[in-house]
Amino acid sequence: MSSAQSPTVDPLLFYKSSPSSSKYGSAVGVGSAFPPEVEVPRWLRSLSEGPTNLWRVFLKQNDALAFSQRHGDGLMTFAFQDKDGTRRFLSAHPVFFWFYDNNHKLPQDRCTFEVITEGAVCKLYFDLEFEKAHNKEHCGVRMTDTFIKIVSHFLKEEFDVSCARSNVLDLDSTTDVKFSRHLVYQLPKIYFRDNYNVGNFVRMICNKLRLVMHSQPALHDFCVKLGLPEGDVQGLFVADKHGVMKTFCDEAVYTKNRHFRVYKSTKWKKNSPLLLSQENQYQPVLLGRQRLAEKQLFLDSLITYIGETPQDFTILEFGTQQKMYVVESVSKLPECPVVSEGVRSPHPVVDRFVQRLVSPGLIRRSTYSSSLNRIVYDISGNRFCVNVGRQHKSNNVYYVVDLSRFYYYQKCHDPDCSGFQSKEECLPPEIVFMLENEGDTLFESLSVMSDKELFDTWSAVNCAAELEESLGQDDSLEPFPEFGMSDTELLNSTAELEANDI
Repeated sequence: MSSAQSPTVDPLLFYKSSPSSSKYGSAVGVGSAFPPEVEVPRWLRSLSEGPTNLWRVFLKQNDALAFSQRHGDGLMTFAFQDKDGTRRFLSAHPVFFWFYDNNHKLPQDRCTFEVITEGAVCKLYFDLEFEKAHNKEHCGVRMTDTFIKIVSHFLKEEFDVSCARSNVLDLDSTTDVKFSRHLVYQLPKIYFRDNYNVGNFVRMICNKLRLVMHSQPALHDFCVKLGLPEGDVQGLFVADKHGVMKTFCDEAVYTKNRHFRVYKSTKWKKNSPLLLSQENQYQPVLLGRQRLAEKQLFLDSLITYIGETPQDFTILEFGTQQKMYVVESVSKLPECPVVSEGVRSPHPVVDRFVQRLVSPGLIRRSTYSSSLNRIVYDISGNRFCVNVGRQHKSNNVYYVVDLSRFYYYQKCHDPDCSGFQSKEECLPPEIVFMLENEGDTLFESLSVMSDKELFDTWSAVNCAAELEESLGQDDSLEPFPEFGMSDTELLNSTAELEANDI
């Protein structure tokens, strides 16, 4: 189904219910409002007459992202899973989404993720986790508190930004099997340029932690400087299921169009919703009525939501150099091409492909440019050049991957091959598939699959998509019935609750 054919879905049809429920007369169209006979709560009423009540469901993430970007007006992209695990993508205003998600879905059925759109201004955020079975002596609560103090130190050191525990929205999804926290920093009118810059800042912190762990004097000096016990800093390292030690901060959640679970949602079939932790000290600005406080907590938990019309806010950049500047609005942000260097690029699936391509050689360095949408891989241990048909004696070769056209080619540093470029080769379809779905937590396990498993998964998903498109009509999403309460009943009861809160 093409983006032009993607149906506009009545929000009430988006959720599950009993067969006895009523429906809106027709699907909500572009720019349409609530039916006049339905009473809308006051806090939502201001959005009911403009283009911000668009609600469009898509089969493909790229179509949803393009729709949100094209229409603007505060639209964000969400990914959600139905009870059978079917993944869909929703373009909607977050306030509208919260109203329907909070009132029309049972807690165990909420399985929604924010798509952290590439290039979007965002908050500082962290995903902290470890498996309890392999780390029985670790105390996640104490580790989180220590980590927050370390992050506050580096915010002050790098940007002169002060941060208290009360500036950190602390969300908990811990189970008997796994410790899991999401930290979303609420720095007043201070945001990062995008999640790539956040990732650079987070990796710097984790690299410094790894560095001090290799030297007792360095660890001692670091702990004295921050006023922390050495054991607390050492305790930030946990064992994975293979026994490999690493920080409990997940450094892989800063990739392109990353999916990040939203407040009160659970992973599919896990029944472990993301809720306020007992240690959370952050309070939303809008207090007084509990429902409004809950809505504001949801909005504050969104990584790329910065309010309706923020004025004069500060942008942080962290890359080859640190920058801090004030802008009047998002529309007046200066161009900021992302350039990242390291062994790993922001696209691990491409790293894996190139590593197999150059084996037994190794990727010495990768350089990613967002403005060119390309990755350049410098190779060591394999100097084979297509131009001469043999290994160069001293000069290394490098590969260029074009992420816009999905092809790659080889070049080299030898003066005799100056200007040479090998024939452009297409990336395998399964690699293209993973790039198009990059950031989707549903496909996280693909990065560790064998080539055969990866190809089989791509084939299965591709066949399912083709079948779905061949059957797709405007009413193809009819399997999303209502919640079990008529529109008038639901909205009137909501208004009643609102009135009682005054």
